[in-house]
Amino acid sequence: MEPQVKALFNESMLEIAKTLYPMDEGSLKLLGGFESFVYEYTLNQQAHILKFTHSSHRTRDQIDSEFDFVNHLYQQGARVSKPVTTRHGNYTHRIPVDMGYFTLSSTEKAEGIRTKDLLTNPTLMDNYGQTIGAFHRSTMTYQPSFNIDRRFTWYEDPLIVDARKYLDDTDLFILGELNSVIEAIKQIPMSLDNYGLIHTDIHAGNFLVDQNQNLTVFDFDDSAYFYFLSDIAIAIFYTVFFNPNRHEVSKPFIKALLKGYMKQHTLKKSDFLRIELFFKLRTLILYLALKRSTQPTDPFTQKYNSIYFEDLKQHKPFLNLDYDVLYEEVQKESMV
Repeated sequence: MEPQVKALFNESMLEIAKTLYPMDEGSLKLLGGFESFVYEYTLNQQAHILKFTHSSHRTRDQIDSEFDFVNHLYQQGARVSKPVTTRHGNYTHRIPVDMGYFTLSSTEKAEGIRTKDLLTNPTLMDNYGQTIGAFHRSTMTYQPSFNIDRRFTWYEDPLIVDARKYLDDTDLFILGELNSVIEAIKQIPMSLDNYGLIHTDIHAGNFLVDQNQNLTVFDFDDSAYFYFLSDIAIAIFYTVFFNPNRHEVSKPFIKALLKGYMKQHTLKKSDFLRIELFFKLRTLILYLALKRSTQPTDPFTQKYNSIYFEDLKQHKPFLNLDYDVLYEEVQKESMV
């Protein structure tokens, strides 16, 4: 979140929230947030999430379309946090400030805990893949509701559109790499079973796991029309990107994830073989997000850049895998 946006937020907005959402007295507390101010509150002891999102990041119409999509998934039986409406029956509420406005929104809080078992728990790996596959099957029938705008296409995201302003002479090559990978992805043939409105950010920070190893996914803030393969690539990327042995540990994880995914939705080999494009896009996007929202001394940013800055310069693949062989192994093992 940019510093000038942080300066616009004030405590009076919390009082507005209390008038719009029924909540237990004294239950509202700050959780943090990277691109929005995120709070938790309870109603009859049930936990809910409250978000304040500035218009420079997402417009109110975009958040309404996000919630319309999440509600569709919820109605289809997908494992998502249920949207909560205001006292007036709206998904969102607009709060004007000196520069733009904040949009207020809320969902029920997902049940479960965060997990660190994604590389060691076969049931969880399978469920992870099945969850993503079920989302993609459900999105094939999604149409925006009346008076709801169509959600943006992936390359219209402000972080991509405004990428140049976050770069300087030391890293301007990032812009060229970004433009190159965007153009390559745009050439991929689109079909109903490989492209649609998706989450685009299903990593372990955006879901909780219950005692039965089932996932509940939240934070559809980045949802956009994109290739389904992006969700698969992001699940893999964030599971192994800081693992010092990522090239070795990724293969069994990918195989388990794809087996789960294919129980719910199809994945053509021709699509899967393009996954390195989506790994590279995510590597670039995360670099830009950190450049925009953190200081160079931030420990996470320093660690990330120490691994990936030179890799991007030297055009190194994210994973040293034979994706053709890997896909065939998944197909064979799924038939056993």
